[in-house]
Amino acid sequence: MKPDAVIPNFTATQASGTNARIEETSMLPSRSTTETSENRPGTKLLWPKIVDVQSADFAITLGWLASAGMALWLLVLGHLALLTKPPGTSAWMIPGGAVEAFVAWRVLQRSRTWAVIALLDSMLGISWVLFTRGSGASFTYFGLLALLWRIHGVRGTFAYTKLAGREVPSRDQNAT
Repeated sequence: MKPDAVIPNFTATQASGTNARIEETSMLPSRSTTETSENRPGTKLLWPKIVDVQSADFAITLGWLASAGMALWLLVLGHLALLTKPPGTSAWMIPGGAVEAFVAWRVLQRSRTWAVIALLDSMLGISWVLFTRGSGASFTYFGLLALLWRIHGVRGTFAYTKLAGREVPSRDQNAT
């Protein structure tokens, strides 16, 4: 390469030896486009901003993931309890997993009532674990993440109803 050769978007100066320096001329980010709280990698999963129907759907998906993950976990532990009986498990986890799978399906269908029920279930579950095992329970952190995602599910279902402009029929309209 010739010294001071022009490459698109770059200017090469002192291109010989180890002191080669390339200066970027048009690709420098402005201060306004640097990293903000909205475009940090984990921010969308921890607290998504709900401004339109698509962002409400994303929040609903997080609530669904929390319920579906809990259903899968309960079903696996319930079947494991049937086979090997590890401590802290019982076969009653299988019906609990089935209920969680139903709740996950209803949250995915944008049911506000079932999103709130899932949130209350998560809050009661974490309270029970903290009451019986203390704050040192390691899976409580996963429960807190599930609680946070279920909060997003509630936020998403309520925001979706508001933003989509669809009317939720009252019970009086259905009764004929």
